[in-house]
Amino acid sequence: MARRILSVIPLLPAVVALIGVTGCSNNDTGGAGGGSGDQQQPVADEVDACSSLSADTIDQLGLSQDDAIELTDPDEPGCEWKGINAADGADADILFWVLEPGSHTDSVGSVTIAGIEVTIWHIGDTSGRYVVPCGADELVLNYIQNHGPLTPTEALDLAAADLIDAYGCA
Repeated sequence: MARRILSVIPLLPAVVALIGVTGCSNNDTGGAGGGSGDQQQPVADEVDACSSLSADTIDQLGLSQDDAIELTDPDEPGCEWKGINAADGADADILFWVLEPGSHTDSVGSVTIAGIEVTIWHIGDTSGRYVVPCGADELVLNYIQNHGPLTPTEALDLAAADLIDAYGCA
């Protein structure tokens, strides 16, 4: 009998570990009152997209908060500001939407804004696109201007900083 007990003793740590793993599994998905879980709530659910740009940025772009148009696609929520500044004939359009990560894999470079490495997907004389990584999502930001008050780089830098702040990406 003593031999049988001695032959089982080396297996005890493995048995205890197995019971601990199977008996105490955590199936939490990160919901209210839960722990960290494996899933993150999309940042898009937490922010009013058309309130994400500051009044100062909207003004510098030559736009108005009245120009804001909410994008209502539940898979790609966002906002667009279209405007024409009659005083100097300039017009501009800025648009952003939220996507799952990996949607924009090509780039022509990157820039660091508010501590976040932002992908420059396109930049030209009259337009540009930045892709901002943000939690479980990407914020895709387009700017188009025709004699607008800012270059695409200036406009996208300003807008990206506001989005990073509004969506808590930093």
